[in-house]
Amino acid sequence: MSLRLRQLFLAALVALACWGCSNDDEDIELQERQIFTDYTFALFDPLGGDPTRIPLPNDLLRDPDTGQNAVPSLNDPAVDTLIAQFNSLSGFSTSGPLIIPMEGGIRAETVNAQTLLVVDLEDLAAAQTGQAINPIREMTYSVVVDPTTGNPTIFARPVRPLKPGRTHVVVMTNGVIGDNEENFPVEAQAITLLTRNAFPLVDDQGRSAVDGLGDSEAAGLEPLREAFQPLWEAAEAVTGLQRSYIPLVFSFTTQPLFETMTAVRRDVQKRDTPIQILQAVEGSAAVDAFFNAIGAGAVPHDAIGAVYIGAFQAPRWIGDPTSEPFAPGGADGLPLSRGEVTIPFIACMPLGAQAATPMMIFQHAITRSKEDMFGLANGPCSNGVGVIGIDMWLHGDLTFGLDLIDNATGFPGPDGIEDPSGANFVNLGNLLLSRDNIRQSVSNLYTLTRVITSGNTDFNGDGGADAATFGLTFLGQSLGGVSAAPFVATETNIGVAAFNVTGGRIASLLRNSQVFGPQIAAGLGAFGIPEGSFLAELYFFVGQTILDDADGFNYGAEMRSGNLANGAPKTVLLQMSLDDDTIPNDNTLDLARAIGVTKVDGTAVDGLASASAPYVGSALFQFDNAGHGSLLDPSEGSTVEMQVQAVTFLLLGLQGSPTVINPFGPGKKTVDVGDGLYTPVGVMNFNVVPPPR
Repeated sequence: MSLRLRQLFLAALVALACWGCSNDDEDIELQERQIFTDYTFALFDPLGGDPTRIPLPNDLLRDPDTGQNAVPSLNDPAVDTLIAQFNSLSGFSTSGPLIIPMEGGIRAETVNAQTLLVVDLEDLAAAQTGQAINPIREMTYSVVVDPTTGNPTIFARPVRPLKPGRTHVVVMTNGVIGDNEENFPVEAQAITLLTRNAFPLVDDQGRSAVDGLGDSEAAGLEPLREAFQPLWEAAEAVTGLQRSYIPLVFSFTTQPLFETMTAVRRDVQKRDTPIQILQAVEGSAAVDAFFNAIGAGAVPHDAIGAVYIGAFQAPRWIGDPTSEPFAPGGADGLPLSRGEVTIPFIACMPLGAQAATPMMIFQHAITRSKEDMFGLANGPCSNGVGVIGIDMWLHGDLTFGLDLIDNATGFPGPDGIEDPSGANFVNLGNLLLSRDNIRQSVSNLYTLTRVITSGNTDFNGDGGADAATFGLTFLGQSLGGVSAAPFVATETNIGVAAFNVTGGRIASLLRNSQVFGPQIAAGLGAFGIPEGSFLAELYFFVGQTILDDADGFNYGAEMRSGNLANGAPKTVLLQMSLDDDTIPNDNTLDLARAIGVTKVDGTAVDGLASASAPYVGSALFQFDNAGHGSLLDPSEGSTVEMQVQAVTFLLLGLQGSPTVINPFGPGKKTVDVGDGLYTPVGVMNFNVVPPPR
């Protein structure tokens, strides 16, 4: 937002606040237009201080002087706790929905790309100078009717992330039709009518220039009218319509992204990262005994020559894992340091390796641990590639003994037993922690990468690095892919990656998950936030805004371009299970569109190009006979095929030709990974404690 526009909005907010508190005897109440059954209005009532009566997001809910969000209290402790977290940010979501409340029915089919436009003002200015750029953002639209009032709410969601740090103007035209026999279009409310007035509301002597509007009201509203003039001008320019045919216009500014994680990576690159080997299992006989000892004797491991268990020190940015998310540090964008944390790792090395070995980093799923890597390490090792893994934050060895829930029921409250892996990773009561649990996990992956690329991998004690300092690849399953997408997008040493059953837009992913959605709805409902209510919509609206900087959806374009990794584009494979009950297919497709991959074989997908296997490049592949856990669980089907395809893609990527094969097609498979035979336990309960009242 320009400095001038910020100043105007600041003046408008101050004036509105003063006007709302005025006791001037000459005040005349501004009369809304009488509502008839056949009329529908686009709600815009900024005077009452109720954010539910204006479209969201909205720059009226920011402090234009500082850029920080400034949503007023709703006098509800649970909601106000969430609002306080939201107000720690500077701008709105690049990926969340627009929420536009209406008064009176509308015809949902008339809400579309021609009648409701989202315009990037910076790109509009560039287009007006002749640059070949489209300032209008592609959106999807839906209309939800409140059963108690009959009033609809329009939801508009960006197909791809909006650009961070940009001001957008939203324009509704009179092509949106009310639900009436006369085909009357949606009407503007009184405040909107005043803001679209091209002439000042007061004359040179400070008197009202509007019939029926007192001098003080006119003076109070004039800064708002002036602030809206650039928005109306943009609306007219982009639609070709006069403003009298536009019943609603408003603006919002997206928050800046990517600064924290790129600063964290720069910090990690300066660090020395020695390792400590805690257990060395070397030789085929010892490896076989080890696999049998952990109950995985049936898991293929004949190509694994050694297993090393060790640890390294990594920077810690989260303080108390229950209450202290990332905190501002310095002008360089680095968060406040909370010291260091010990990160255990496991490395499986190929049998017969004589030199430094290329490595594949594996990241496990939610409620799981790094030990899941044993279920797929044999395939890469049989091809001369080692596998290394660490636990995500609050998983595995990094749960810090927390006891916040009853492990049997998942309800809040300690039971005297340490909470299971991942139970507290999703924190609905402190969404800043939910975001930063991901960002701390990414930071730990940066440090693991630094360990490898710095040559600090003398696993066997012979004085030399056992892992090659180049040729790193990545494989993430489920949350391991969701949380690591920002890592892949920003880590220059990763050029090729595979994401198994993962997705983007985390708030909607969790809400619409068949596994997690009911848990989340029940947790919120117990604290007075019923599913389907406007309060629930507000919760997930705020939630996505907070999660944005850790959401792979927002990093998709950066992954494709390499802009956050010294200009080195990433080549990625997305594996989607059509029977996924944990990560909704829609969220996998969201990530696919954000990255701009090609759909290989399978069913056509809107917004994605199609190709046949074998295909070289970033791609989406759909499995129609696989479950969410298929990568490691043969009982869900297609375990061999998933592992074969992922490992083939990564290994050929090391040779410069990341190829997506159809693992069900005829011919010899490129990689033999055995049959997995590693069955993970089901997803456990996790902490869904909402904000306290």
